[in-house]
Amino acid sequence: MTALRTSKSILFFISLTIFCMAFALVSPAFSGDPNKAKEHFNNAVNFMKEKKDSAAVAEYKAAIAEDPEYIDPYLNLGSIYFKNEKYADAEGSFKKATEVDPKNAEAWANLGLTHFKQSKYADAETAYKSALANKADYVEIYKYLGILYQAQQNWALTIDNIKLYTEKKADDPEGFYRLGKAHQSLKKYPDAIVAYNKSLELNKDYFDAYNGLGQIYQIQENYKEALKMFQKATSIKPDNYQVCRNLAISYEQLNQDKTDSVIFYWNKFIKVAKKNPKAQNLCGEAEQHVKELQSTKGQ
Repeated sequence: MTALRTSKSILFFISLTIFCMAFALVSPAFSGDPNKAKEHFNNAVNFMKEKKDSAAVAEYKAAIAEDPEYIDPYLNLGSIYFKNEKYADAEGSFKKATEVDPKNAEAWANLGLTHFKQSKYADAETAYKSALANKADYVEIYKYLGILYQAQQNWALTIDNIKLYTEKKADDPEGFYRLGKAHQSLKKYPDAIVAYNKSLELNKDYFDAYNGLGQIYQIQENYKEALKMFQKATSIKPDNYQVCRNLAISYEQLNQDKTDSVIFYWNKFIKVAKKNPKAQNLCGEAEQHVKELQSTKGQ
């Protein structure tokens, strides 16, 4: 006897969206009730729409109890755990999904992302590559491999994978930003500038791309361009103390005869830095520098 089964899987790896209906045959050895499993699953999906995660979890578990080979409840259950940062539980759900269907690329992708969140980098790499082995055109995996290698500061592999991603997804500003970051880390500044500018073509308000460009121009002592980039960055995130500091540095290099304006930018940095415990040493240095500027001004 066979029965139809409703599938509305929710994939967190890319986005929390409900898939369209699909059907699968139940194994002749199956001894549960597929109709009850389907009913519990659909109840869970409705609870998720209502943001009732606890009720959804209970229903997904009930669906699994009725049909342990029903992969979709494992995927959706994992997505709930992932969303709530219960990564060990999410890992268990996604791992079970890969055991139920070893050829399910989404299950492997989600498992990889969950490993990554737990800093299990070798396991994440294995899972991501398993996703690609089962779905060769799963282009998003190249992005997540790039992010994985970036976390390990393996810039060459970051570039290799993000390039593959941006070749297929040329409309993602984050992809080009990450490509720029990797080039910058290898001091390949011309390539980094091209990638950052491409990111900004796609998103004119991409803070990190402006910041990366500003850092490069500052290293190259092109303070005029650095100042422009840091001004754009601070217009997006005015409370970022690192950008405010770099803005003050670049402005001072260009306007050493405008002491009052230089002091203004350093005081602006100090005001922002005092809100962040990580910036206390830099704040103290800046306050001393302002005193020196004020002393020089009085001479």
